[in-house]
Amino acid sequence: MKKIIVMLLAVITITSLVACTNNGNINESSNTATKNELKVSDLSINDFVWETNKTYIGGNEYYAMSLTNNSKYDLLAAEIYYKVKDDVSDDQLNVFDGFMEEHNDWFDEDETKRDISLVGSEIKLTKNGETIKPIIVTIGMGKTYWHDSPDTTQFNLMEPEILELGIIKDSILYAAYYNFIDNSWAIDEETAQLNCWSNNEFAQKITKPTCDYYHTTSDLDDEDEIIFTVYGITKDYFKEYVEDMKNIGFNIDADDNYNTYFTAEDESGNVISIRFDEDSKAFKVDISLN
Repeated sequence: MKKIIVMLLAVITITSLVACTNNGNINESSNTATKNELKVSDLSINDFVWETNKTYIGGNEYYAMSLTNNSKYDLLAAEIYYKVKDDVSDDQLNVFDGFMEEHNDWFDEDETKRDISLVGSEIKLTKNGETIKPIIVTIGMGKTYWHDSPDTTQFNLMEPEILELGIIKDSILYAAYYNFIDNSWAIDEETAQLNCWSNNEFAQKITKPTCDYYHTTSDLDDEDEIIFTVYGITKDYFKEYVEDMKNIGFNIDADDNYNTYFTAEDESGNVISIRFDEDSKAFKVDISLN
């Protein structure tokens, strides 16, 4: 694959080699080879209806992708990559001169305007029949992307190259890639097990998420930190979870804004931070244990 796709690999962590038991706690076995694992033959690009159009967001003009999930799986993320069309001339690529000059210090010596790409990405739970939008498309080079949105002339020089999807099957998150150039699917070898709960003694005292999907991104045996992200929830659920944390003792030096965040300590000096994102309908919990 031409590019190193990193969005879902940031989600897939050390927990990818840990499987859950039926009660959601950890098990020492691996989930990397299961009978019901996602296969290329399970996927059809026709199940994912997408388009990229010019739109206005916050009074500014962008190109943005929308994607409707008509597959039988839930999605946790979507990312689109565009590359320069093969028949574009060097003279045509001069429309990127301003972009190149502004970001020149970030490029590798061997990177040229022909290596420019566009990317749009979003991590958000999208169930069957639901649409994720808008996914703003910006200009990039290599692994680095900026907030620059392409104008119409620039966008018309590009063509879709890779659609990356975070696909959930049996509570396992897979990174699947559709290559528009050769019309083929590929699935990353790394996976992440969702809905695993730590056996850490402190983790057993706090409220376990009651939602479709959550993902523990710290080591499940870590005695110093518990980190997990809860997906596909409402603001009311976020508020309820904050109240649960207060009730178990996180009420010292509390700083809370019911719209976005909550931080506090308990009497043992453990520190909790919960941050809610309205757009992605998710919140992240980070507990540092004293």
